[in-house]
Amino acid sequence: MWAPLLFFLISSTIHAVNIPTELIKEHIKQNANFSVDPCDDFYAHVCSRRSQGMFLLKLTQLKDQIADDYMATDPNMKQFRTDTAENYKKILKNIIYSEELNALCAYNSNLFKIFAYQLVDIRRPERLNKMSCEQLIKLIRSVKPITRKYDESRDQLVQVVYNSAVNRILNNLDNKARTLFEKMRKVIAKAIMKTPWTNNNGAVELYLSALNNITFSTWRDAMVVSDNAVQQFREISESCSLLLSNHFRKNVVNAVCDVVGTGAFISTFKNPMPNIRVDPESGIFRDRLQQSNFEDKHVYISNDFLLLANTNIASDLYGSIGFSLAHEIMHTFVFDDIDRRKKAGLLPFWTNSSDCVAKQTLKTCKTFRNTTCDANMTFEEDAADITAYRIVYDFFRSQFARKTVVNGYDDLTPNQMFFYGAAVVFCSSTAMNPLPAGIERSSDPHSDMYLRVNTLMSQMDQFADAFKCKPTDKMVMNKATHCELYGRGASMTRKHHNPGV
Repeated sequence: MWAPLLFFLISSTIHAVNIPTELIKEHIKQNANFSVDPCDDFYAHVCSRRSQGMFLLKLTQLKDQIADDYMATDPNMKQFRTDTAENYKKILKNIIYSEELNALCAYNSNLFKIFAYQLVDIRRPERLNKMSCEQLIKLIRSVKPITRKYDESRDQLVQVVYNSAVNRILNNLDNKARTLFEKMRKVIAKAIMKTPWTNNNGAVELYLSALNNITFSTWRDAMVVSDNAVQQFREISESCSLLLSNHFRKNVVNAVCDVVGTGAFISTFKNPMPNIRVDPESGIFRDRLQQSNFEDKHVYISNDFLLLANTNIASDLYGSIGFSLAHEIMHTFVFDDIDRRKKAGLLPFWTNSSDCVAKQTLKTCKTFRNTTCDANMTFEEDAADITAYRIVYDFFRSQFARKTVVNGYDDLTPNQMFFYGAAVVFCSSTAMNPLPAGIERSSDPHSDMYLRVNTLMSQMDQFADAFKCKPTDKMVMNKATHCELYGRGASMTRKHHNPGV
């Protein structure tokens, strides 16, 4: 009952929430540096130093603002606001050494034991059943700070309410992302079927089966469990209030029952998505910049990335979130040293002509960083980038590139516009800064944003054509060997079915 009610309440106030649109176009208009030749350094052209911070962090900030605006304007969300929780904590601290605590236990010891359990860490909660009121109160008063466990639990409750509220507000964009994911699945399926080495190695059906088994999830998929958990919070809180309201002060009842209700939420919110780990410390739970392919079977994106779908410009849609979704899918179909150690099921049929990925990574590092990179560590991410970008671009070009120039993009052609999408997503005002001497590279499996963008563009002959680059231009000269792992242009390669490969 609560889930439909929540949807109605959110739908009735959605008009008051501003959902930002055309984020790629707005970034280009405000931040692109047209004094930098895209053929010389495309990242520097798109991601000027005057653009403050990271585009991805701004994406999260916009998502958070949607949640904050909604929570501030909808009276039904008042009990989940920060100021409400802070008020309850003050009340709890005030009553902890008062006679009201004794009175609460004396009035209903069973309820008081539930209340105590939400404030203290105890491995065997059944021990509380054997304690007297005096012992329970002494145990509660021993906790420092008294609201620590409640703080953590309520933070989880509010985060879940935020996540669900934002996802419902972005419901149309969630639908759009799901449609786009299925379109990317079909496009990748065609690329697999056209690939010479998948046909030569007898891998087509096996790879297509793996592709069809990949699931796609957003926070929407957690909301059956999360809505039920929030419903438990409300029902238990209300039942507690009815039990205590005629015997204790209103503010005390509200605070105590919020603690009890929050405990009910925590005990109910378990395994919201069986295939994807959602713990309180995970980026998925915190709804921040999550794009992942779990176990090569389950793709997940967080609410902030849905904002990239809020565009009517095909080049922006496919160049940004379309590419991102295809990138996550392609993690299932590119293999690094870790996969070799695991002897992944699809690996024995994998092409033996993938060394072009590392060659391009190393050349881009030398060209734009004047240093070397660990191309083995970043191989899978780099390979997923290159394969996904080619596949999505070919689809975009066949479907949309002949359309006229989009209003508001000045003199940019549709072919040029596509390449801005991925670059903008990776923009950071500090990405081009040289690393301080003596600082070792992080263990991040991704190449840094500066290199990721220029690697992609240098690999794409279509980029050079779109911007009319000369053979002597830096972006063109940065291309190592042509790297096409999937699609008609991929190599044939020898057959190999040895599971030990």
